[in-house]
Amino acid sequence: MKILEMENASLSSLRQVAEELKIPNAQRMKKENLIINIRRAESEQEGAEVRGGVLEITPEGVGFLRN
Repeated sequence: MKILEMENASLSSLRQVAEELKIPNAQRMKKENLIINIRRAESEQEGAEVRGGVLEITPEGVGFLRN
């Protein structure tokens, strides 16, 4: 499911998707947290890893992802 689709979806439909993906405590999460956790679970199924942080790019064009 794409992020834009999830932002436009209802909270109840997102909770249903989260339950199908076996995300714990889905019924207590806010919409923003549900979207993040759903995307993380989908990415893990695809073999990818989702990370967060701040991207710092040096004047030389090298980027570092900081926590």
